[in-house]
Amino acid sequence: MVCDHCKKEIGLFNGWLSCPDMDAPDWQFVCKDCPDGFYDIPASRFFQSAGSTIDWLAHLIEKRWFDPRKFFEFMDRLRANGGFYGRA
Repeated sequence: MVCDHCKKEIGLFNGWLSCPDMDAPDWQFVCKDCPDGFYDIPASRFFQSAGSTIDWLAHLIEKRWFDPRKFFEFMDRLRANGGFYGRA
């Protein structure tokens, strides 16, 4: 995995899911040195378990600024970043 900001190589669980601005909710995958967003989630907590991922998604949908389309576009980029195609 590569940090979207500094391009440093990091593992998925060492990164953060970061939304830098609620007015333009374009999510990024960043290393521990780069989260400067308006809303940052440790990937290790988001992907800790199926239940954790479900809980985070339910939490996010409650936010007025949350744009599911933008978030899932980010998930598609994250999948490509980590080469997760076809993995369950």
